[in-house]
Amino acid sequence: MNNKISEHILEKTLYKRGVWEIDLKYTSEQIQNIVNQVYKLEQQKYTSDARTFIHRKGFSSGNLVKLPEFKSLINDITRLINNELALTFRRKGKYPNFAKNPNHYFVTDDVWTVIWRKGDFNAPHRHPEHHVAGAFYFKIPSAKNVGGELAVSNPTHNQFPIYDLDNSNGLSIEKIQPQIGKGILFRADLEHFVLPSYTDEDRICIACNFKLKNIQFNQIYPAPNWRPHSLNYTFPDNNSEIEEIKNTGVIKYKLIDGTYLRFPNPYNGDLNQVRGKSFVIEFEQTS
Repeated sequence: MNNKISEHILEKTLYKRGVWEIDLKYTSEQIQNIVNQVYKLEQQKYTSDARTFIHRKGFSSGNLVKLPEFKSLINDITRLINNELALTFRRKGKYPNFAKNPNHYFVTDDVWTVIWRKGDFNAPHRHPEHHVAGAFYFKIPSAKNVGGELAVSNPTHNQFPIYDLDNSNGLSIEKIQPQIGKGILFRADLEHFVLPSYTDEDRICIACNFKLKNIQFNQIYPAPNWRPHSLNYTFPDNNSEIEEIKNTGVIKYKLIDGTYLRFPNPYNGDLNQVRGKSFVIEFEQTS
């Protein structure tokens, strides 16, 4: 049974270890634009080592983090992990170092895209250097039962890509059928793989690895276009900025790319009394 956590998140009960389905809520136009960008990367031969992919005709890209055409997508995925998924942790009292600490964020420096074609698959593996991994799907074959599913193993450390319903032999595998515009996030220590594709139609996903870091919000890259649950804010200590806050009622929080996040001043007292002082600012969540 799926347990709805927020507008975007479904918690999947695979082995009770942390697997979530995410809906990007993208339009068909947004999805097609990403597909076009992926094919353009393939034409440009923007590729890298195949990692654990076993490709016959497919394509795996280099890192997308610094490519401007994927900045919005990476930001959207990062927001969903840090805000929407955090609701799961807060409501269930899990992972308090992440859910309650205003300087703990999931950040990524590792995003790539894959085009799966007939005969391609992914060997069983984990992502030991990261905390959360995931794959988001933007093109899937129209035909049914043509392979290509993401598969998650049970925690028996087996290395055999065998789909077996019998738990007694330690080879139980849960298959997840990809859906366009949606992704699967999971704890990076979970063994997973991609079953072979048996169709001539392309399957396109964008995958990512995230680490949990104690980092100020204004140091996250790419510069976030979203608000966190909470953050540490230090009031300025000069007259001009204090007067600006008094006159506008707005606080400016500088991000890594030089732009600003703006929000209403939460302090109702005399601003001269809080010059240079730090506060944890909590933001109301709508989900």
